[in-house]
Amino acid sequence: MNKVGEPQLILDAVNHMKQLMNDKILPGIALCAVDTLNFVLDNTKATVHHELSDELRGTITHLIKAYPSSLTLKCSCDLYMHFINQTTLANDFSVVLSNIRHSGRVLQNRLHQCRDKIVDNCASFIRPSITILTHGLSMVVCGILLSHKDTQFKLIVTEGRPYNYGEEVINYLKENGAKFEIELICDTAVAYKMKEVDFVLIGSQVLVKTGGSVNSVGTYNIAIIAKHFNVPVYVAVECFKFSDSYPIEQEDVNLTLIDNPTKKILYDYTPPEMISLIFSDLSVFTPSAVADELIKLYGG
Repeated sequence: MNKVGEPQLILDAVNHMKQLMNDKILPGIALCAVDTLNFVLDNTKATVHHELSDELRGTITHLIKAYPSSLTLKCSCDLYMHFINQTTLANDFSVVLSNIRHSGRVLQNRLHQCRDKIVDNCASFIRPSITILTHGLSMVVCGILLSHKDTQFKLIVTEGRPYNYGEEVINYLKENGAKFEIELICDTAVAYKMKEVDFVLIGSQVLVKTGGSVNSVGTYNIAIIAKHFNVPVYVAVECFKFSDSYPIEQEDVNLTLIDNPTKKILYDYTPPEMISLIFSDLSVFTPSAVADELIKLYGG
């Protein structure tokens, strides 16, 4: 039995999302969310535009409830709704629906290409004999590193406690043929090892309008240490993680940007002055250019 106010299509969409995530059919929660919203478009019985909009927004609400700690999910859904709302309307709803479906597929195909573009944009930064430090579990960072899996550089990976992201990263890199040297260090050893590092390369859960980055807790600590040693910090982030939010205090990240009743410290905010460059699928730019990139992405 359905709960009152929960159409079957929305429940089917949430189950579709869970299957994509469980089976790891698509790389990352953002692409799974976009595919799920396209699932709604493909299966809708709506006859007018506002019915379709209610189904999509209802699905997004349920997805956020299912994955409350994911900042990337909300950003990708916001981007999706922005793009399909740019679709040219018509008097015939069947034409409107066809146009919206096309826009959804175009966006999904575009997002599929994001990581490959980021790999291309930072290809020249990975060179033999350098040492890179990374923190957190970022598939785009792993993609960058694996594009140079035969290059003889050194990678220092933090443990990433309490979630042990470091072991996951190392296992993933080795399973995919990484031949470069990898050293796992405890989180408290970052300052000790930083003098060996040429640059820090990290991912991002959300890139905010200030040019700062929200990422796995401990990232801010590393950025402070890197700045002390004059080591550049590079952030690799897909356009579907761009957000116009403005975290002011560290508490905002875990209590405002996500539904976090347990008040666990999942993420921290690294301000823009701690970041040297941002590698995205749009281009390589400094944190001061993030607002301009958001305007390009979403329009004025």
